[in-house]
Amino acid sequence: MGNNMDSLRALLLPCGWQEVERTEAEREAGLKGVFFSEYAFMGVIFAKGVSEITSFWAPSQLALADRRKGTSSDRLKDAYLLFLLDRVDAESSAVLGSILGDTQECRKVCVSLEGKTLEEAFKDLPFVCGKSQPEETESPSDTTAEIRDTGLSTRLLNDLATRAASTILDNLMAGQYQPHPPKKGRHAD
Repeated sequence: MGNNMDSLRALLLPCGWQEVERTEAEREAGLKGVFFSEYAFMGVIFAKGVSEITSFWAPSQLALADRRKGTSSDRLKDAYLLFLLDRVDAESSAVLGSILGDTQECRKVCVSLEGKTLEEAFKDLPFVCGKSQPEETESPSDTTAEIRDTGLSTRLLNDLATRAASTILDNLMAGQYQPHPPKKGRHAD
């Protein structure tokens, strides 16, 4: 396990992730490492099989939820629970599907190493060290420009651009968003 953590650190640290001291609850929950970047934090579990994942995922996500309650900047970050598994077989896929589909508290990601190095296994995980880090993704204003002619109010478009879910819900419930007619050439469904 130590070599895996060393390899993981060698992969994450150059990409802007910082390892932080695990809490007692995180250690007890099976997290082998906790890492922060400017836009996310991630708990990591190395598992020998799906049975380890099924026993660790609930306490691990609760431990990450406790960490998220920390500072206000932590509450704004995406949270990931990363399972590193030697191999995923057909039998374990169904069990993993229900765990990975649960987005409560954090996103769950399972990486099957299957003889690959961590670097090879992580190449398709854009949140780790890839081209889709926040500074290289479409900006909210680019996305807003694409949907500007849909008839949505300017206020709603601005709230969508800031991804303010609670504000959007409050404003919807209060009837604050007034529709604008769609631009010519577009028709309402």
